Amino acid sequence: MATAPATLPVGFVCNFDTDVCGWTQDTTDNFDWTRYRGSTTTAGTGPTNDHSGGKEIFFFLFIEMYN
Repeated sequence: MATAPATLPVGFVCNFDTDVCGWTQDTTDNFDWTRYRGSTTTAGTGPTNDHSGGKEIFFFLFIEMYN
């Protein structure tokens, strides 16, 4: 998500619970952001809790990395 929304209102808050808040995927890079909730498919990665609301099930964005 390299491109921000055209204008960000004062007090703009995004926690990805509803959508990606107007951010768009950069089509010129070689990876994709994924909006996800729950455990990631790779053990030991991803967030363990939600800093914005304390919910057990929360959304976040991530990219896959490979060696």
